[in-house]
This record gives sequence, C-alpha cells and structure tokens, in this order.
Amino acid sequence: MRNSLAIKLILAFLAVAITAAVLVAVFVRRSTADELYRVILEQQTNRLRADLIRYYRDNRTWVGVAQFVNRNDPLRPPPPPPNAKLPPPPPDRLHFGVTDLDGRVFLPWASVGEGDVVPGNRLRDGVPLVVDDAVVGYFFVDNINTFSSPEASAYLDHTDRALIWATTGAIALALVLGILLTRSLLRPIRDLTQATQALTLGKRGEQIAVRSGDELGKLSAAFNQMSTDLVRAENARRQMTADVAHDLRTPLTVLSAYIESLGEGVLQPTPERFEIMQTEVDHLSHLVEDLMTLAKADAGEITLKRQPVALVDLLNRAVKTHFLQADTKRIKLTYQAESTLPMLRLDEQRMAQVLSNLVSNAIRHTSNEGQISLVASHAGDNVRLSISDTGEGILPEALPFIFDRFFRADKSRTATDEESGLGLAIAKSLVEAHGGNISVASQVGIGTTFTILLRAYL
Repeated sequence: MRNSLAIKLILAFLAVAITAAVLVAVFVRRSTADELYRVILEQQTNRLRADLIRYYRDNRTWVGVAQFVNRNDPLRPPPPPPNAKLPPPPPDRLHFGVTDLDGRVFLPWASVGEGDVVPGNRLRDGVPLVVDDAVVGYFFVDNINTFSSPEASAYLDHTDRALIWATTGAIALALVLGILLTRSLLRPIRDLTQATQALTLGKRGEQIAVRSGDELGKLSAAFNQMSTDLVRAENARRQMTADVAHDLRTPLTVLSAYIESLGEGVLQPTPERFEIMQTEVDHLSHLVEDLMTLAKADAGEITLKRQPVALVDLLNRAVKTHFLQADTKRIKLTYQAESTLPMLRLDEQRMAQVLSNLVSNAIRHTSNEGQISLVASHAGDNVRLSISDTGEGILPEALPFIFDRFFRADKSRTATDEESGLGLAIAKSLVEAHGGNISVASQVGIGTTFTILLRAYL
C-alpha cells in the first residue's frame, strides 16, 4: 500500500492521543469525585457535630437525637412515626452515628441499629463529643463514597460532559496534528525514495531539497553528498580508465613499432634501440606497480613493516637519491631536521617512496636555479615533514584535486617516462596508511609546500 507508512504513523499518533486523553479523563473524573466526596463529608460532619453538641447542651441527654437529626439532615429519609424504631439508613447516603459513653447507640448508622451497644474496643474509632469540657458521647462517621445528592450528581454529570468534550477535542486535534506531522516527516523520505530510484536507473547527480536541520535533513544532505561523490567517482573512474589506456598505449606503440621494424629488417638491432625499448618496458612496469599500490591502498591491504626510523636518515636518503636530478637543473636541494626529534615507527621503504615522489614532483615543477628544502620539526604531539620548492605553484582551483589519480594541473602536459600521474595519490595513500596526514599549500609564481604530519611515538 503506497501510504502504509503514513497510515501507521497517523494511527500511532491517534493511539497515543486516545490513550493519554482517556487516562487523563479517568484520573480527573476520579480525583474530582474523590475531592467532592471529601468536601461533602467534611461539611456534613462538621455541621452535624455542631448540631449534636448543641442538642446535648440543650437537652442533657441523647434521647430523641435521631428524630432531631432526621428533621435537620436533608440526606436522611423522613422521620418515622412516634415511638417507632428507626430503620437502618439507605446504603447510598453518608452515614453518621452517635453513642453515649457506655456505647449505647442513639443515632444508628450502617448496620448498627438504635439501642445496640458498641463494644468498648470500637469506641476508640469514634470522635469524642465534648460539652462544657466533658466527653458526653462518641460520634461515628461511616466513610462511604456514594450518596444521593442532586447537586453532587449534577456537578459530576457536568464534569463528565466537559471531560467527554475535552477528550474528543484532544483526539481530533491529535488526528489533525498527526496528519500534518506525518506529511512533513514523509515528504523528505518520498523525495529521497524518488531520488534513490532515479539513481538506480542510472541517473547520476540527483539532488533533493534539505528542508530541515534534524536527522531527516542530515540524511538528505548526506544523500546529496553521496550523489555528488558518486558523480565525481564515476568521472574519475572514466578519466582514470582513459589515462591508463593512454599511458599504456604510448610505450606499447613504441615497443610494437620497434619490434615490428626489427623483425622485418627495416631497422638494425643496436644497443641504443634496445635501450629505448628497455626504457619503455621500465615505464610500463613502473605504471603497473603504481596501479597495484593504489589498488592495495583502496582495499586496505598495504602491509607496513614498521621499525624505528630516524627522520634525518630519511631526509638524507631522499636528497642523495635526487641530487643528480636536481643538479642537472642547478636546483639547490637541502634538508634540515631538529636534533631533538624522536625516532618514529615507520615502514622505511614506503616512507622513502613518499619523499621520493614529492621531491621528484618538486624538481619537475621548479625552474632552473630554484631551491627545494626538506624540513623535519616538532608539531605538538606530532612530527612535521615539509617539502617546499620555489617552483611555478599550483592554481587555487586545482589544489582540491592535486591528490587525485592522473590529475595534472596543466592539462597541456602529458606523462613522461618519469611521471605516471599517480605519484601524489600514492604518497597520500601511504601517509594515511601510517596514520598520518598530508596537505598542500601553494601560491602561483612563488612555490608549493607539501606538509606531512606523523604521530610522534615509538
């Protein structure tokens, strides 16, 4: 059923509202009746006690008190004929009784008749009636919460009607609010469902409106981000496929041409031609190795052989490895490390690969007679590695994508035998595999700085 969730939510709101309204109505009705009974009982008790005390003060005896009370109490039935024994009072009225000091009943109540004698141990349940500072009898109240009073019945009937109207109004209001709330809750869910269905049909880049800042709003924002990331990943996959095909095609074309020419005798085998072919094979091997490294990083399968490593040794190794490459362009390549830096548990080969990729990248993008410096220093609880150059810099719009695979800030450039387009992506994956972080800052025409933060512990 298309609206089954909406119906379930509305019924849930309605069930909660009905339950709450009924419980409140029952509680209010019960507490109102109890309070009414208490007030009436207290009024009747106080009035009758005052009448009884006045009667005894006037007559100095309890004889005839029943007829006196029946004449003055509107809750009691009409008085019986003279000298007749009073019948027990009806069970639906408030019940009062009076005994003398010996427990003899002069005003009957409940199952106690006139002339009966109340045992001494029950006299303690009565309230002493005091006249002129002397106890002259005991007053008993039978607490029965039902009585026949037109005023009380009318009041409770009015209360019942008010509670019925209030309960009905609360349920109707809950139904309306439930419908409105359900619509507001389900609207983003319907939008999300439609966008998801469109996504499954191959329509990329679907976005939905974020209507609130609550959990549903966050869910909508997360879907929008996922949709954007999916489009970006799809474009990156296509671009990567095209770049891989291009980078593989170039050396394969060269090798194919040389092999075919050598086989047909068009070219004669010479050491120089074999060296060119070996260079293309090395380029293919380097590209395949880089792709395998990234595939392992994506799968979380990079194995690190951690051991204590001195950063100064890593920096010295990187400078020596790339000294000739830098010297060819008369680039000054230096390193510096604080003497108090701790040893770090690193995979030396992997971290050397990171520095090699970054230094090679810096040399390629630094003009002749430029400068590249490697610096290791403390950064709070971390250790900072900085690779700075005085090269051409990176355009601001290219910075967010600098670690993407096969990304080149200068689209006019193509990969060379020294560049696969994967070096920075590999550096980022290896740094993160060590639990670190890598970032970049650059200014066009001034230079670029890559910064690596690593945890400073053994």
